[in-house]
Amino acid sequence: MLALIFVFVAPTIVVWLILFTQSLHLFNAFRNRYPEEAQQRIKHAFESRRSPGRFFYFLSTASAKFLEEKKDSELLGKRRLIIRFSMAALVLALASLAVIMAPLVLIVFRWGK
Repeated sequence: MLALIFVFVAPTIVVWLILFTQSLHLFNAFRNRYPEEAQQRIKHAFESRRSPGRFFYFLSTASAKFLEEKKDSELLGKRRLIIRFSMAALVLALASLAVIMAPLVLIVFRWGK
């Protein structure tokens, strides 16, 4: 059972770490290339504190439209990668939770009889 948990939890952690680092790279590249737009579009873009708005902006269609207008294929590619890793992280997290909770559910149903 522990091996099964490790099979699901380890990839989940890896995907979340990749998602975090890639989203940070995307944000920094966007802020360096388009500082005025970053200031207007992303709340707390130039503050040292962390803000979820930095990540969620790139999930919105507004960021895609802006990058398509600027014809910035590099940042568009990074944005697509972030969206794919976000979906993978969500699916893996739910699968990991299901694998971890399945034995507990089985135990509860057995004790209930």
